[in-house]
Amino acid sequence: MRRKLLLAIILGVVAVFTAAFSVGCSKKGNENNSNLNQSTTHNYGEWIIEKQPTCTTIGQKYHVCQDKDCNSLEWEAIPVLGHDFQEHTAKEATCTEVGWEAYQTCSRCEYTTYKEIIPIGHDYENHKAKAATCAEAGWEAYQTC
Repeated sequence: MRRKLLLAIILGVVAVFTAAFSVGCSKKGNENNSNLNQSTTHNYGEWIIEKQPTCTTIGQKYHVCQDKDCNSLEWEAIPVLGHDFQEHTAKEATCTEVGWEAYQTCSRCEYTTYKEIIPIGHDYENHKAKAATCAEAGWEAYQTC
């Protein structure tokens, strides 16, 4: 029962949509970006954004003729935005902390050229113990980096 009702609703919407877009306009010209007759033009309304552009993909917008019984559409591509680069300086890795190369990020998307540099680890130098004397202090063996 639910499937039949849903199918009836869908078919009704398709029928209305088809009828709305099959009605012609008394005006000719600029229809779907063609120039059939330059003497008359459509009365297009405000642009409607169908798809916002991103850094790497184009967007799309359209507007509809506002004349009665005319549903002519005009579409236009919205150019890609391109990345909005932000520069970041390099940081050297230390014995225990991660570093990175100089890199770029985009303020509008997840684009990055970040490359991590792993910690270089300690470069130990061994020092021998020294016994204390009457005049000098001594020390145990130790390491420095």
